[in-house]
Amino acid sequence: MLALIIFGPKRLPEMGRTIGRSLKEFRRATSDLRQELEVDLEEEPRASVEQRAARLAEKQESEQAEPPRGEAPPT
Repeated sequence: MLALIIFGPKRLPEMGRTIGRSLKEFRRATSDLRQELEVDLEEEPRASVEQRAARLAEKQESEQAEPPRGEAPPT
């Protein structure tokens, strides 16, 4: 009732649609995020501690070897 009084009968359906679309988009985004996390969590336990450490070391080495963007590689 209060919303009807404040916003009026013309604006209330428009606001309802906007809120509905926003909720739908939010649910879709959270569902996508949940699926990505589930996939990552399913893959991660399979890897042994040694494999994780090796991947981390390789990643750190490759990040150090690559020059920052916009800078020339050292000569």
